[in-house]
Amino acid sequence: MASPCERCDDSASFRCFAVESPACDARRGLGAVGVSWCHVSCLEHCCSDCLSGALKARPKGGGGKGGTGAREAAARRTLVERHLPNWAQCNACAKWRRVSPSAEPWADDWPASWECRDSSSRGSSCLTPADPLLRQLATRDDAEREGEELLHLVHPSVASHEQVEAAAIGARLSPTAPSPAETAEYSSAKVDVHSYGLRTLALRNLVLALWQRKRTERLAPATVVARVAARGLMRVRCATLAPRVLVCLERLSLVNCGALAPAPRGKAAAALAGGGGAGGGLA
Repeated sequence: MASPCERCDDSASFRCFAVESPACDARRGLGAVGVSWCHVSCLEHCCSDCLSGALKARPKGGGGKGGTGAREAAARRTLVERHLPNWAQCNACAKWRRVSPSAEPWADDWPASWECRDSSSRGSSCLTPADPLLRQLATRDDAEREGEELLHLVHPSVASHEQVEAAAIGARLSPTAPSPAETAEYSSAKVDVHSYGLRTLALRNLVLALWQRKRTERLAPATVVARVAARGLMRVRCATLAPRVLVCLERLSLVNCGALAPAPRGKAAAALAGGGGAGGGLA
């Protein structure tokens, strides 16, 4: 039996998303004696064989701050970028569909009219049931597995790191910590900032960057969700939270101050604006 993940209880059902090493490929991604699991999320893990292979492929030395830990984190990111499926939301039915790891549904060149039928899965349509993994996700709370580093959810096509920081500072906020007024507003909206603090802060920075980018047009929940640059299931999780963060920032008069309303963007936009949130795609 494989060694359990330190952050999850149900290691017996894990399957490596990478299946990159010959040993993992022979096991078809399943666990085995002597194998341990590297945690990405409660439903996304890679095995120690694949992580070791990615680590060996990285040049030694020059690891900089963090040493071995930084090299292991970089190896894990490499596996995520190569193998972990990304998720895109249908503009017609608001369901989430898997897309290839190389796809970037948050980038400027991603079609706003993308629908289920555009998925690489053969025969996929809006009538196709939601992915079983999303049904599992809806019953799992991954808050305590956020990690300790601030997430960055802004794609370079939207804004650079410097522009994201400038947008927060321009709103008289710290890019790395919520203000007392924000915390109070999040609490009133039932956003658990103690459990989802890093996620909430990263979404706030994304919203401010988007608002700074185009102040003449009202920033809609669907626009924010479409721009969440997170890989794997973290994108679905953040998309569920994003509309509430946007509302809180509106109440604080930090965004959508005197802006014009945007043109409708299909049923997915209507579902989000109606309060269903990105979670509508989880049903």
